Amino acid sequence: KMVNIELNKGKHTYCSDCNVIINSELVEHFNSCVSRKKIPMQHAEIAAETFRSKVTEINQISFETTQECTLNCTYCVNGGTYKNQRSFSKNYMEIETAKKAVDYMYSLLKERESNRVLAISFYGGEPLLNFPLVQELTHYASQVFHGWNVMFFITTNLTVLTDSIIDFLARNNFNVHVSLDGPKEVHDRQRVFRNGKGSFDTVMRNLKRIEDAEPEFYTSIGFVCVYSRDQSMKAVYDFFTTDERVGKNMVRFNSVDSRGTTYYDNREIDKQTRRQEYDEIIGNIKTKTENNEKLKPIEEHIMSRYQGMEESLSLRACSTMAGTCLFNSKIYLDVHGTFHLCEKMNNKFPLGDPWNGLNFDRMEKMTGLFLSQIPGFP
Repeated sequence: KMVNIELNKGKHTYCSDCNVIINSELVEHFNSCVSRKKIPMQHAEIAAETFRSKVTEINQISFETTQECTLNCTYCVNGGTYKNQRSFSKNYMEIETAKKAVDYMYSLLKERESNRVLAISFYGGEPLLNFPLVQELTHYASQVFHGWNVMFFITTNLTVLTDSIIDFLARNNFNVHVSLDGPKEVHDRQRVFRNGKGSFDTVMRNLKRIEDAEPEFYTSIGFVCVYSRDQSMKAVYDFFTTDERVGKNMVRFNSVDSRGTTYYDNREIDKQTRRQEYDEIIGNIKTKTENNEKLKPIEEHIMSRYQGMEESLSLRACSTMAGTCLFNSKIYLDVHGTFHLCEKMNNKFPLGDPWNGLNFDRMEKMTGLFLSQIPGFP
């Protein structure tokens, strides 16, 4: 009998027989299809009309402000080691394109009576290279969605910074996520400028500028740590628990995706050492918890993911289905004005554009395509 385990507060479900994680809204249909085995693929699609209703639940619009970046990180999905991903370019989003997208999304969401919350996120490349767009769109979206709780997010490598940028981000209560992979010896192996020089010193210097100028705002800044399995997990953990400048701030881990890339081809991974480090870190956190000691933000993050991390370590495969794959949590606009599922999706699956609207018939066909990639699904 198939055993289903709820994950992520019930949003996703682990289906043991097929050893995959799928969106919980698909579980009943998934189980039915697996049991019959030979159901035609078109029966696995979700009707276009369903998506017309679901897009009204979108709560995040992400903008690719530019495809240019100041860095050339070794693991970057746009750096040439991943198949089917775009490369860096000098393309910048035009403000009229961004405004048109805000107008179109408002036309879809304006009738929503409850949950009038919207996140506007800026990505790149390095989004601060197109700071004028960030400024103007922030003001414009606030006007269009007047009366809503509009929150602003930006993910930055923090190599581009001015006093005016600091002032603007602080005044508009931005949620700033800074890419920082750990101590200098780890960060500088991976996050490098075009000339090969590490960016750690620049990031730390700019963090100090923000802290000196806006100390209260600085406490809200979070860090995104991309972990590569050939690096020391303990070195990263020690840095985020002991460094005075970063140790009090939120930290979120992402792992370098090993699928469809040559990144790990020439890298030695000591799996035994990595597992020992992981067990030691978990042991330290558990001991602190038992002794009622206050956990650092990175420790709280690790513990919040502990169950999921343990389950992931035991899985043979996971599907890519998530909330965004049902087109109802967020949507992403690239520099050219094309909508996509999210910033992590390649550009092979466009959903439409702000001028002609979303293509719901295409969404229906795409869902069937995604489902067909799940092991055990017909």
